[in-house]
Amino acid sequence: MSLLSRQGIEIDVVDSKEIVPVTDSTLISDNPKYVNDDELLNENALCNLKNVWLHQRKKTKQLWDEFAPSAFIDVVKKSPEYRYCDSVPAKLDLSAVVKFTAPLFQQAREQLSTQQQTFEQIDLTQINVSHLKSDVKTLFSLLMTKEFISNSNLAESEIIEKLTDAKLIPNPKDIAVLLMFVKRKNLTMWLPLMDFTDVPQAHVLLNVMAQEATFKQFEILNSQLQHHEYSSGVSLDPFYFFIRGFSELDFSFFSADERTKNIENREQKHFIRYFTEHPVTIREFHRRAVAEHKAQLEEQYQAIIKHFPQLEIDTVDNFFNVRCP
Repeated sequence: MSLLSRQGIEIDVVDSKEIVPVTDSTLISDNPKYVNDDELLNENALCNLKNVWLHQRKKTKQLWDEFAPSAFIDVVKKSPEYRYCDSVPAKLDLSAVVKFTAPLFQQAREQLSTQQQTFEQIDLTQINVSHLKSDVKTLFSLLMTKEFISNSNLAESEIIEKLTDAKLIPNPKDIAVLLMFVKRKNLTMWLPLMDFTDVPQAHVLLNVMAQEATFKQFEILNSQLQHHEYSSGVSLDPFYFFIRGFSELDFSFFSADERTKNIENREQKHFIRYFTEHPVTIREFHRRAVAEHKAQLEEQYQAIIKHFPQLEIDTVDNFFNVRCP
């Protein structure tokens, strides 16, 4: 008697040779009933066609210019999206800028090593910045702000004072530089002290803040620019860019860092509340922004119209996108 039998446990044992093999299971069938090859091929083909179509409708301004005149191309070239690219500043040549900032950081490092100073004790007034172009000085200022945030115990006001004493103050006209620091704390610290009222390209910075869903920066800058022309509907507005960058599903599923996910969700909710309380007149460019979501990912589109039902559309046939350099 086995140990299990002595414990009162009986198990029926069947010789595997006596088991009749299953022959009608869909799992081992040569032609599984749950797969329709033709339907699967058609679905893949339609998906590929949709992706090709979307790709063909998203081009840079320069590529749209290469097309022969037609009714559709005429609509593209008269669109606010096409005109908007003329207001976007050229991207900063980082390799050229680094060439000028590297010696400045070297001077700061020498103070740390030769004078045995802590980071808080660095004397920025010993670094000569009078010869620098404005955009280089703005970049160096923001980078040094980041260094003090990361490597010192100075309060924000003390960091601002230290850089101001050294004449390292970001210039609000250097929009191409500021765009690099959207969502960064070092820019957020300086924004309340910067005057954008006479900066024509400031709306570009505001729009990127909306697209990147960084509400605190948006709120600070928007308080200065509420009079801007975007309120007239003539040009693209922050709501358009918020819709373009809308990614509620990403926040829900793909953020590995729980703290980051919570921050991003909170920022998203701030913008949803703001644009709900400050509705804009819906125009064709808003519909084109939401059409891209509808064409790419239906769930994303449904998340948008849940918050903004006025953006619901029936078709994406009129979609196009103009990418600025």
